[in-house]
Amino acid sequence: MYSQSDRNEARMLLRKRWLVTFLPSGFLIIGAAIVFGVCQTRKMDLGWVLACVLTMIASTYIVFFYGVYLQPMRLYCKHIDYMLEGHKRETTGLLTEIADHITDKDGLDCFAMMVNIGAQSNPEDDRLFYYDALKGKPSIPLGTCVTVSSNDKMVAELRMEL
Repeated sequence: MYSQSDRNEARMLLRKRWLVTFLPSGFLIIGAAIVFGVCQTRKMDLGWVLACVLTMIASTYIVFFYGVYLQPMRLYCKHIDYMLEGHKRETTGLLTEIADHITDKDGLDCFAMMVNIGAQSNPEDDRLFYYDALKGKPSIPLGTCVTVSSNDKMVAELRMEL
């Protein structure tokens, strides 16, 4: 389900998001320092106010873009690393349910799915897993015997058993 090319693509996108988050704000902070220095040498009273405003704009930009734009991609890169290199557990059973709506699991969008590992389809034998929503909803029909390779309930690989 995940490959090295997925990891490389996610890391390239993460680098781009780092630049988009910190480069413009860096220019604003440098501009604030220049404005402050120029206004101090010319004895202008409003220089420190303008420098403060530019610094606050830069700080707000960093906080907003880090939380909304950069952090989700960092989480996804970490998730891909876990799926490729982390400790995985295999579970085999009948696929009993796939949620229609997307849920949040540790900051990632996922489809919840249930796999029953018991011989008598007892509800006590249901196991909950989360399937990455960016990979699309699984197209395996309900009632199919599947093997789920997972890391902390996140599906790393989903195979149909024959």
